[in-house]
Amino acid sequence: PRCLEKLLELMGKPDKLQSVHEPTSLLPLAFHRTAISHKKNDEIVSHLSPLLEGLDRFLLASDKKLFKGIIFCSSVDMAKALAEILSLPLYYSHMSEEMKKISLELWKSSAVWIVATSALIQGIDEDYIQCIIFLGKPFGLIDFIQGSGRGGRKKLPCQVIYIDLPKMSPLKVQDPELKYWQELDAWTKTQTCLKAFLINTIDHVSNALSCVEVKDSQPCSVCNPSSQTAQMIKKLSYNSLDQELLEKELRLEIFLDVQPKPLDPDIKEYLEQNNLEASGSVDWA
Repeated sequence: PRCLEKLLELMGKPDKLQSVHEPTSLLPLAFHRTAISHKKNDEIVSHLSPLLEGLDRFLLASDKKLFKGIIFCSSVDMAKALAEILSLPLYYSHMSEEMKKISLELWKSSAVWIVATSALIQGIDEDYIQCIIFLGKPFGLIDFIQGSGRGGRKKLPCQVIYIDLPKMSPLKVQDPELKYWQELDAWTKTQTCLKAFLINTIDHVSNALSCVEVKDSQPCSVCNPSSQTAQMIKKLSYNSLDQELLEKELRLEIFLDVQPKPLDPDIKEYLEQNNLEASGSVDWA
């Protein structure tokens, strides 16, 4: 819609020309957001690992040949560090074409996750991507939506998790690019439906319905803050004093459809204090 608007301006907005475009549809995508305060790559990976393990176990609880995930990093250095520490396939623009092909084949054939920069945001079509993580700021809402659109194929639900890194050095952005960053920043702060905000901004409308008002739409963490996914992601923003307990909790089988082990007394107390439940099934809404 933005490119179309600019084109019409260049053409002088002829009266007989009508513009037609398909409204942005994000039905299978469930959007979540959080932030972690670490600055160094190894600290970020250490803090993120419990969530990745919980998500990884959930995906592997089903058919690992089908379910896939992408971790988009805001820099090549971060992507390299994450891929090396977690032993995951890596994809970025300056790799040789042969190495890119090897990484994609490894991801599609055996690995659940792939770590990538924005180089993978366009041109990848995989049917069973059910989790996409943005680690650090993508290049505005356009890249964010395009990257999110890698998931949700075959109408399968896909969790889209944006993790802000406020202590990382911000990139220098100049006009006219500044507005794209401002839109993304506004999205991270809005208290309205995350999906409706995206549609309103991208399609230049003001009346997009919220997640819960649209049939078969996966709810975001604003519309459904009590979902298992939203609660799990919320734990990332807790301070470091809780880290050891959080790691133990996120590694429990409470997110798996398996026979649960007895809860650790500390974790049981923590769940009760925060009105959380340990369940053998997953609410992936």
